[in-house]
Amino acid sequence: MAETIFYRPHWSQLAADGTLSLPASIYDDCSHSSALIEVPPTAEAYAFWRWVVTQERFARVLDERAVADARAEFDSSRRGDEGTCDAAPIV
Repeated sequence: MAETIFYRPHWSQLAADGTLSLPASIYDDCSHSSALIEVPPTAEAYAFWRWVVTQERFARVLDERAVADARAEFDSSRRGDEGTCDAAPIV
C-alpha cells in the first residue's frame, strides 16, 4: 500500500498572519501518523485551500482523489470555464 493522505478541512484554523493550518492523517503499509499542514498566504496553493475550507461539501475528510477533483473544479472556476461546448467554431 502506498502512502495515503486524508485532509480534514473542517478542523482547519486560520492564524492571525493568515496562515491556514490543515490537519491531515497519513497512512502507509504499517503505520498511521497525524500532521498539521501549514499553508502560508504566500504559498501557491493558498487560494485553493482557502476555497476548500469554505465549501460545505468538503467539510469532512478529503482523500487525495477528492483533493484532485476539488483542484480541477477550483482551477476551472478561476478560468471561468463553463464546461465543454459542442458548437462549431465561429469562422
